[in-house]
Amino acid sequence: MIISIIGWGIGSIFYKVANNTIHPVMVSAVTTATYLTITPIVFWFFNFDKTVSVGGVLSIAFGALLMGTGSLAYYFALSKGNAGEVTTITALYPVLTLMISCIFLGEEMSTRKAIGIALACASFYFLSWK
Repeated sequence: MIISIIGWGIGSIFYKVANNTIHPVMVSAVTTATYLTITPIVFWFFNFDKTVSVGGVLSIAFGALLMGTGSLAYYFALSKGNAGEVTTITALYPVLTLMISCIFLGEEMSTRKAIGIALACASFYFLSWK
């Protein structure tokens, strides 16, 4: 998880720099091309179960469609706003994931998670306050 935080945290700075000179749709296209370049390397160097199923592929495709839409919205927001605020506010998506997973996947909601959601929502309020 730490690598994700570091990668996304520092990567967001590069996305903001790119958005200063390139249209957000082009940023998304180059990002996707980079992912397509890295994926075969991962397949080559890492040994993991490569079994696929129709349900899994459909879930991935639907998730990718939604994630791609979210990424485009993020790049457009970066082109108009401050990197720190935009990235922090859009990074609140796990709050939605947690709430939906509790409702539809039967995952457990705890007091600790509820407090985390409340604090995340408070951060949204303070960061978007003008």
